[in-house]
This record gives sequence, structure tokens and C-alpha cells, in this order.
Amino acid sequence: MSGGYKNVTVLVNILNKSWNTVQELRDNYGFPWPQNIFSFTGNNCRLNDNVFLHGGGGIVIKDNVTISASAKLISYGYDTVDWINNCVHKKHVGKEIFIGKNTWIGAGVIVLPGVRINGVGVILAAGAVVTKSFDDDYVVIAGNPAQIIKNYK
Repeated sequence: MSGGYKNVTVLVNILNKSWNTVQELRDNYGFPWPQNIFSFTGNNCRLNDNVFLHGGGGIVIKDNVTISASAKLISYGYDTVDWINNCVHKKHVGKEIFIGKNTWIGAGVIVLPGVRINGVGVILAAGAVVTKSFDDDYVVIAGNPAQIIKNYK
């Protein structure tokens, strides 16, 4: 990653921060993240109380996304591929998180590195732990590990 950013964490600890355009987000709220780590390309998005964005691997958020209270998007963590050796060295790896259009991320949801919510109109139910990607449109995803529990089509 350029710009010398190896690991960036943003804790949004305000009520109902929202924006109608990406430029409004940057102009009015002055969030400190660099564009190469957090890509808020979406318009009409909302971040609620205590949202935690851990963006070392990159986070992309598209249009009409709501991230509810205490949700966590974590795109950077320990490399567990060779854990026998890495448990001492604690090497980190990052994998981009992608959140597609019209997604509602419920309260307390945890989205882990590399997850892609590619579908449109997806609901990540409160408390879900999302460890894998989903391509389906208009579904409810819930549980630990998260799985599709309802299809609106």
C-alpha cells in the first residue's frame, strides 16, 4: 500500500453519521482515512454509534449502505496459514472487504478479512459473524458462522 499506511483503524463513536455524496463525507466530517485504504465510493450511506473499521487490507463500501451500532469490519489480522511458526512472529495479512449496494449491516455484526457481499439488498442480521463471501441478492444472512436464512426473491 502506498502512503506508508500499514494498518489503519477508525472508530466511529458518534450518532448517525451519514452522507449523501462521497464529497460531503470528506468535506463535512473530515475523516482521517486515506483513500487507498477506505474506499467510500457509495452515496447515501450511514455509520452509527461505535462502528469499528479496521482497514489495513482495504474496505470498499458502495451506495445506500447502513452500518449499525457496534458493527466491526476487520480487513487485517494475523496470518494463520502457518500458525505453528507465526504464533511467535505475529505476521499480519490484509484482505479487502467489499460491501455491495443497499446492504444493511445490523448491530454488532462482525465482517472478517476477505469477505465480499456482492449481492444487492443484503441484510446482515444483528450479531452475525461473516467469515465468507455471498453473491445472492435480497437475502438475510445471520448466525455464527453466518449463513443465508431468508430469501426475499
